[in-house]
Amino acid sequence: MIYIIGFFVSFIYIYLKAWQQINVIKHNYKAVPFVSMLMALCEVTTVTLIVKDSWLMFIPIGLGGSAGCLLSMRINNRRVV
Repeated sequence: MIYIIGFFVSFIYIYLKAWQQINVIKHNYKAVPFVSMLMALCEVTTVTLIVKDSWLMFIPIGLGGSAGCLLSMRINNRRVV
């Protein structure tokens, strides 16, 4: 179960990170604070999961992150964020 949580937390975090980069490129200042707070929440959760389980969390975290990045690029690049 912890691996599934790790996957989804990483998915959301990297989605947000890619979205934040698009915000910077497009000078979307309004979204930056909101996205930053959500990113911080995901980072703390990810570190907590690694400490609770083990370094093997890199597998679901890596897979979730790559999926989140791909989705963010596909969604957020098509519209003004």
